Amino acid sequence: MESEGMTGCCGAGIVFALDAEYYRMRNSRPDEIPDIPPQQILDNLKIQIVNGKSSMWGLLTATTSPNQAPVEQLLKLCGFEVLKAFQTPKHTGRELKLWGLDLNNVTLEQLNTIQLPGI
Repeated sequence: MESEGMTGCCGAGIVFALDAEYYRMRNSRPDEIPDIPPQQILDNLKIQIVNGKSSMWGLLTATTSPNQAPVEQLLKLCGFEVLKAFQTPKHTGRELKLWGLDLNNVTLEQLNTIQLPGI
């Protein structure tokens, strides 16, 4: 999982490579597709939120496909909200989602209390 500042914008970033779907969509060989457990995805997501706050971003975004329902649940758990559902020519017939998290509304104390359900 990585994050980058949005090109031409000093106040927002995007988190990407959320899970194995990132590698599948880029036609990686099966032996190159990592198995990333939900706890690791959640931990990585928290790190990217902290990095975004440290970078003085006000907004952190992510996109998901229909194959990423488990990741969508983790995004919701961390406070992300769906900003827009959309389709692109690259993913004909599949609805993608643009997620956003207002980093001004997240504290490090809140992040430390987020856990996977059932833990």
